[in-house]
Amino acid sequence: MNKSLKGSINYTAARKNIIWCQCTGMLPLMFLINGFMLNYCKKFGLSDSDVMLSLTVLPNILMVLLILPVANLSDKFGKKKLGNLTNILCPIAYLIILSASYFKENFLLIVSTGLIVYQLGHIFTVSNWFALMEPLIEKGKRGRFLAVLRTSWQVIALIATMLSSWAFSLSDDSNIYRSIIIILAIFCLIRAIFYGRIPEVQTSREKANKFSDACKHLLHNKKYIYFCIFCFLIAFLGSSLATTLNLYQIGALNFSESNVLTISYINMTGATAGFWLGGWISDKYSHDRLFKISTLVITFFLICFTFTRHFPVSYMLSTALIAFLINTWISAMHIGISGEAMHVVDERDKSFGISLSFMQMALGTSVSSILCMKFLEIYQGRTYLLMNLEFNHYEALLAIMAGFMLLISIYGFFAFRQPPNTKVLTT
Repeated sequence: MNKSLKGSINYTAARKNIIWCQCTGMLPLMFLINGFMLNYCKKFGLSDSDVMLSLTVLPNILMVLLILPVANLSDKFGKKKLGNLTNILCPIAYLIILSASYFKENFLLIVSTGLIVYQLGHIFTVSNWFALMEPLIEKGKRGRFLAVLRTSWQVIALIATMLSSWAFSLSDDSNIYRSIIIILAIFCLIRAIFYGRIPEVQTSREKANKFSDACKHLLHNKKYIYFCIFCFLIAFLGSSLATTLNLYQIGALNFSESNVLTISYINMTGATAGFWLGGWISDKYSHDRLFKISTLVITFFLICFTFTRHFPVSYMLSTALIAFLINTWISAMHIGISGEAMHVVDERDKSFGISLSFMQMALGTSVSSILCMKFLEIYQGRTYLLMNLEFNHYEALLAIMAGFMLLISIYGFFAFRQPPNTKVLTT
């Protein structure tokens, strides 16, 4: 670490710029997963499997292939040199996505290209973002800072989703989609201003290991290996959950575009509460305990989602309540994952080690998305009887997800078990 640089840094200003960078940069990303992009794709005639392919499969395959090489280059040549490419690629990506609406015959090809370009830009930041941020945060307050950080951009995304939901309640015209996409491209450009103001504390490149040496070094860290397996399993389940639930709301519950976006900002409200809950549990207890509790709670609410159509209340009410609670605990768990990623990796391979754990998540997402896509293709329209209750293929998939989350919970109980009389170190 450059000591003269460290002494000249205004850490309070740096943390504020981190928050503003995320507030402007995460909004375009959130609109890819909050139901807006799904509605955009469905409006122009894409099937469920095409939506899964465009929104999850292709982008995450790209993440698996590129995140480690980019992270290794970040450790060698500087995080911000590669991170600045995000500020170029992401606005271009949204303009490509916008152009897809004018070429309906090639909509799938063009929108997939735009999403791939966006993912490329995202990789250049996510591969080194936590390594860039980590030296600027006090160790004993990381959980709370991550809660503030995520709450800040989540509130911005919540307000934006509410405004877009209101716009769609007035009209679902294609120009509404186009206007929102242009605004998101502008936010990508604004992000560049705040990103440029974040100092890079760790600029030394000679300390970074070679690709193969970094892998060997990390493989000797047993807790890190357990953590990577956990990341893979969580992503394998959770990555396709949001898309599956959106498709379920449209295909089985017959929700309108406005209803889907309303559930999305209820999801965001739950996520905001979850960030604070996760930060509090991480700092007061440990990431390990957070992982164990959250996986059990999420299992329960996935089972509840499976029975949504059979509850004696309106679909909208039951979906809203369960969505709020499940997103609270999913977000809490992700606070723990972010903190643990920064904690278990040595400084010399920080970008590479964190990115390797994120690659496991991208790999889990890719495998899960392909399986879910095939499941929806093969079992579409099928129904199943259990205790004289009828379940459709979406609910069957949610039941499978609940069972898998229970297995993850059992794994977490053993993998993150602390030896007797061992004090848990939290970030």
